[in-house]
Amino acid sequence: MTYIFLFSILVITVVLFVIRNRFRPLTPDGAGCILLHNDKVLLLERNPNYVNNRRKAHELEFPGGKYDARLDAVPYYDTALREVREETGIILNAKQIKQSAMIISKTPSNKGSALFVVNLTSDQVLDVEKLRKRLNDAIQASPDSREAQDMIWIPVASIKDFVMNNNQSALPLKLRPFNIPYIKQLIVENKL
Repeated sequence: MTYIFLFSILVITVVLFVIRNRFRPLTPDGAGCILLHNDKVLLLERNPNYVNNRRKAHELEFPGGKYDARLDAVPYYDTALREVREETGIILNAKQIKQSAMIISKTPSNKGSALFVVNLTSDQVLDVEKLRKRLNDAIQASPDSREAQDMIWIPVASIKDFVMNNNQSALPLKLRPFNIPYIKQLIVENKL
């Protein structure tokens, strides 16, 4: 009788834990954007000399970063807008973000990260070349001061080939491993 009672308590505890974790709101962790124009994606070439690049990795990644409650009034959306502006200099408007495809990834610790697929305007694309020059000048002046050392346009088909077929030669550099599950999910859901 005691074993049945203890087993019942254990089962109830596990069920309550699962229900609580399944339905509680996600804690915002970060956000980023896939920036598109004419079937190409703007990727950042990660600066291996950047102070906070602990792995000293020289790889490609999407602009994005951590949620900051002091700066981001609306989790995910404001984080994405801020991170794109900080890392690329491109100023997106809220409408571009809110009308874009989006996925949210959930970690076992109930943290969520969002990735938006945003189409850039022609004016924003023209700004990219000016911004690349400024970025390169900043890197020349102080090699460890910037997270990205360049911005590169890559065809969407090449990214899909790299991610879905593990074709290492599809990209000039490896894609940051953190980004790959997001891309797979976007491809599977036909959002990229």
